[in-house]
Amino acid sequence: MGDRKIRRGGCLLFAVVCLLSGCASGLVPYERPIRDYRLVTVIGVDKGAGDEVALTLSAQKQDTAEAGGGQQSGDAGGGDKPFLVTAEADSLALALQQTQTRTRDYIFLGHAQHVVMGEAAARDGLEGYLDYFRRDPEGRYRACLYVVAGDTARALITQGGDNRDFVGDQLASLAANLTLLSVPQPRDLAQTAGALAGQGHLLLPLLTLTAPPDEDGGEEGASEPPPPQSVDIAGYAVIAGGRMVGTLEAALAPAVNLIQGAAGADGVLPVTEAGGASAALRVLKSDSRLRPRWAGDRLAGLTVAITLETALQESRSGGAWAAGRDTDPLAAQAADALEQQAEEVVRRIQALSADCLGLGDRLQKAHPLRFARLGDWDALFPELDIEVAVTVRVARVNN
Repeated sequence: MGDRKIRRGGCLLFAVVCLLSGCASGLVPYERPIRDYRLVTVIGVDKGAGDEVALTLSAQKQDTAEAGGGQQSGDAGGGDKPFLVTAEADSLALALQQTQTRTRDYIFLGHAQHVVMGEAAARDGLEGYLDYFRRDPEGRYRACLYVVAGDTARALITQGGDNRDFVGDQLASLAANLTLLSVPQPRDLAQTAGALAGQGHLLLPLLTLTAPPDEDGGEEGASEPPPPQSVDIAGYAVIAGGRMVGTLEAALAPAVNLIQGAAGADGVLPVTEAGGASAALRVLKSDSRLRPRWAGDRLAGLTVAITLETALQESRSGGAWAAGRDTDPLAAQAADALEQQAEEVVRRIQALSADCLGLGDRLQKAHPLRFARLGDWDALFPELDIEVAVTVRVARVNN
């Protein structure tokens, strides 16, 4: 019995060694060296002609010269040049198959960190365009999803030409600093799918292209091509019922983040001192609580109570603040500004019948039995009396 177990173990070990060494050709699906891969960094999805899907990929190839493999001929290119390819088909699967025929290298989606969707596709409905990523085992379901304001994903991705991964670099920089900038927070594909499977309401970061300043004064006869436009945050795309129904501009993003309890530390609140000098309060921590106003089992209204603890980070009037100097006017000024922004956000999303802030989900978790007796939340939400109360406290002065 012992010898038989040893022989079985030896056979199993031999089989594993054969698989890992490539002896069993055809059993391992992707037995390719890294130099034969094109790693997709950004995926663009647009509404094509009719019911077609338009796909745009920005992919990079490892610099094989640096990897010790030498420079390949043909369409391999250097590691710093992106491979821009487009295709249109009845489905993303077919479009991807078309893009594969444009290169001898294997196009690998599992490296993609960003999925960009044109506004027309987002208004057409997200689920039909994103179903491929949910089913494909190779795709990266944690890639962040963005919507392009008033334009196509193709227009945004091709801005950098063939110089470098222009859009991928800019999106990576934005994603790394969204909390610091107090701008719209990203959602990955998995989070988006979860929201769509629930009430179907959510917010997605909205991107726009901004032309660079005209440094040469717009002289005629310029021989060099114009520089690419920069990728900037335009605000939020409001998704209701699985499709884009409106937008919230970037100026309202701090209020959105505060209502959702997603505002991180290091955000900056601009204020003005009594003498007219500019000052800045740095957010240390924030809290958002939902306070329902019940009339029996009937929901009379909601109050979103937001509290922020801040520090005086900058005073343009100069000099150190004396001990005991009153900071309450600065705190009240910041609270009033944020309260007005938050009330505008609530008014706008109620007009769109889109509880994309998740107020209903929060209420259901806190009061499940009472919430169940409310009936149709989507019908109740647009007419509900929702108030916002913001309290700001200056905890310290950074002298």
